[in-house]
Amino acid sequence: MEHVASSPDLLVIPSGPNGKALKSALNDDDVQEVGSDGGMYFAQDRVTVTEGRMADPARTDQMVATEEAARLSGWHLGQTVRFGGYSLAQASQSDFQPLTAEPSTHFSAKLVGLVVFSSQIVDDDVDRFPTDVVLTPALTRRLNKSAAYPTYGLRLDGGSSAVSSVEREIIAALPPGSTYSFHLTSVVESQVERATKPEAIALGVFILANLAAVVPGRMAARTPTALVLRAE
Repeated sequence: MEHVASSPDLLVIPSGPNGKALKSALNDDDVQEVGSDGGMYFAQDRVTVTEGRMADPARTDQMVATEEAARLSGWHLGQTVRFGGYSLAQASQSDFQPLTAEPSTHFSAKLVGLVVFSSQIVDDDVDRFPTDVVLTPALTRRLNKSAAYPTYGLRLDGGSSAVSSVEREIIAALPPGSTYSFHLTSVVESQVERATKPEAIALGVFILANLAAVVPGRMAARTPTALVLRAE
């Protein structure tokens, strides 16, 4: 294994001037806020900026989003958005309601860029949602109590020849009864490179383990744990 990065789902919701969650943000599960650890989306499996610029990974007041995420959220480039963050302990309570619960933390982030993920080029239409808002590594560290269900990015030093053995090891490590599926993106590598010109993406594999959790509204967008294997 050459490097492991991750992108946790963050239990955060856009909020109004009163600090309470916006009701409009809970109407669907199409948009999710994710973080970055170990350089995910910044140094590894980088997103491609289509408008504006990439967020500074050392800043806690910047973010980027897909064009669809910005449109669905009603945001424009350069807008500063208020958020409320909820801890895993809060979200685990049976009576948890984001519209009435007091966020454990408040913060604001400016939308500095619109981005495209390489997976957006190769995903089927059914995989378009949820679409993402990416918060910086610095802000992810600040929101560590709100982090859940990470997507792991594995960069293999053995190249594509190591993928099968890593898959077997991951399957063997899953709890008994877990369900999983593999989503291969390497078959359209040339299409991705023509469309987004990433540095290099030889293989992407998504393994979904059946981890159940009930969190209201847009927080419930992605419940599985996902692992992305990248061979170079």
